[in-house]
Amino acid sequence: MKDQEIVTLKDRRIMQDLIFLFKLIHNEVYSPELLYQLNFKVNTKNTRNKDIFKLKKNRTNIGEFSPLNRLQILGNKASDVGFDLFQCNFLNEIKKVDCKLLC
Repeated sequence: MKDQEIVTLKDRRIMQDLIFLFKLIHNEVYSPELLYQLNFKVNTKNTRNKDIFKLKKNRTNIGEFSPLNRLQILGNKASDVGFDLFQCNFLNEIKKVDCKLLC
């Protein structure tokens, strides 16, 4: 696939999930119900942990791999790598990135 420069399905899914999360946070996708279900984490003690979202503990695989939980996990991984979801030029940066960094 590298010879033909075809992006794998997994990488396309990661990119589309991050783009959707960005648009959801910036109100480009109007869905207050989904935005309400995101668990933002406020770092009050300025620790090294820079996670944006607080993840819920799930007892089942259905909850663990639900779309909203998957978005929050990817958002945390993107912030660990150095991407800022609240930055305006995030969409341009995410299209340039190699999704292998987020796996």
